[in-house]
Amino acid sequence: IFLMALQRSKYLLPHIESVFKQQGLPVALARIPFVESSFNAQALSKIGAVGIWQFTPETARELIHAEQEHLWSDPLRQTKSAARLLKLYRSVLPDWGTAITSYNSGVGRIRRIVEKYKISNVSGLVDLSHNDTLGFAGKNFYSEFLAANFVEAYKENLFGQLLHSMESSFDRKTTRLNSSHGYISYAVFFLKIK
Repeated sequence: IFLMALQRSKYLLPHIESVFKQQGLPVALARIPFVESSFNAQALSKIGAVGIWQFTPETARELIHAEQEHLWSDPLRQTKSAARLLKLYRSVLPDWGTAITSYNSGVGRIRRIVEKYKISNVSGLVDLSHNDTLGFAGKNFYSEFLAANFVEAYKENLFGQLLHSMESSFDRKTTRLNSSHGYISYAVFFLKIK
């Protein structure tokens, strides 16, 4: 699945990075779609979230277009809206780790937890063991994001010839994925976001 995501991402990452640079955001954030959707523009979650950034209908309606649902999963429109969201999330949360986690778990929820437990960074958030915390997906989202950045950065070393052989046979009309999470099960802790 990740190799297919790498193939799809090569057409979109340059644009996403450009938008994020223009917005003054870390370009590493452009890898969130690896975790959200494997860069599948046709991805559809069980709760109705769509596109590479997995916008819920409510978010898509508010940020992209109130009535034209066919625009909701447009990768370029979603990217511009995701940049605005991430900038907002970072302005109300203590660090990028908590802001990234809020992309998956909701900024209101993360903000309440941060305030209640006086959390100053993502480590404090992930280490919580209380009942009102994030659950498996929320606790692992940031780790999956870091791992996606690592794997994408070292794709040549990790996949080598396999990656090149896929490039020659890659069909851009790939099928819808059943799951947007779970393909990366390890964490990389030393990636700096700049």
